[in-house]
Amino acid sequence: MSYADYERIRILGHSIKGSGGGYGFDTITELGACIESAAMVGDRVQLMQALEALNEYLERVQVVYD
Repeated sequence: MSYADYERIRILGHSIKGSGGGYGFDTITELGACIESAAMVGDRVQLMQALEALNEYLERVQVVYD
């Protein structure tokens, strides 16, 4: 991965972090922060772990409309 790829991922992680908090999904906020920080330092292993955790979380979460 190039520096530009990690920078794009960092920006996306930052957005995910903000969106999670804005909608009350604390886990998404935490995972977005992990993605952002892993991308900042170029830690591919940590990045892949955080992305997998986010994927698993999103597969389990259920949105309920009142």
